[in-house]
Amino acid sequence: MGEFFATVALVGVGSVALQKYLLQSFLQEENWGIVYSVSAIAGIFIPFLAIRLSKKFSNQKNYLIIVFISHAILFLSASVILSPLFAVLFIFLHNSFEDAFNPVNSSFFHKEIPSKIRATLSSLQATSLGLSAFIGAIAGGFLTNNYGGQIAISVLALLFIPAIAFYIKIKTPTS
Repeated sequence: MGEFFATVALVGVGSVALQKYLLQSFLQEENWGIVYSVSAIAGIFIPFLAIRLSKKFSNQKNYLIIVFISHAILFLSASVILSPLFAVLFIFLHNSFEDAFNPVNSSFFHKEIPSKIRATLSSLQATSLGLSAFIGAIAGGFLTNNYGGQIAISVLALLFIPAIAFYIKIKTPTS
């Protein structure tokens, strides 16, 4: 369930609100490609760093919660900061947090879910993520069209609260 809420927020921001936010920040459109390209190049290395960094935590769950909290803080920062420089930072950090989350979350999922039910839960997870992406695109579009990118990002940041709460409730052998 935590991933569901986070995906609604991430898709709502990434699919719709971010473009409007970038326009509102006056980051020139011809610079978007450069920023995304640098972010993509960094995204090649970030998963490897994330896996190493996650091992420094008492368990991967704590690492994942911190990534969610960091993402929420980034989104909430966008509600009060609107500048081209912050827009560049926002793109880079938004993509980096996703790159830092996904491989560790996948590893955590495979370690904590018993193999007998892993395939069934993986199917349910994929279905849930598809549904949450659909809801995120609709919610992001509605909020962006009616209130603008900055407000949409701020509202969608609130969805990290239940995501974090669900991850906190996960029982692990070391927690």
